[in-house]
Amino acid sequence: MKKATVHHDSFVVRIWREKDDAADWRGWVQHAGTGQETYVRDLDELLAFLEGRAGRLSDPPSNPGAPVLSVAEGPAAHLK
Repeated sequence: MKKATVHHDSFVVRIWREKDDAADWRGWVQHAGTGQETYVRDLDELLAFLEGRAGRLSDPPSNPGAPVLSVAEGPAAHLK
C-alpha cells in the first residue's frame, strides 16, 4: 500500500483592530519556511497569501482525518 505524502506549511499570523472599529482590522502574515511576509487588510488578502504558498485551502487534504477548511464558513468554522 502506498502511503500518502502529507505537505505541511507553517505561518505566523497577527491580526489587530484599527482604532475601536471592530469591522476595520489589519493583519500581518509570514510564511515560516521562507520568511516571505505581507500586511493584509481583509480575509481575501490573507487567504490569497496562504493559498499562494500552501495551495487551495478548500481542496480536500491528502490526510483523510484532517479537517477541511471551507472559505464560505470562515477560517475558524472547523474549530466549532
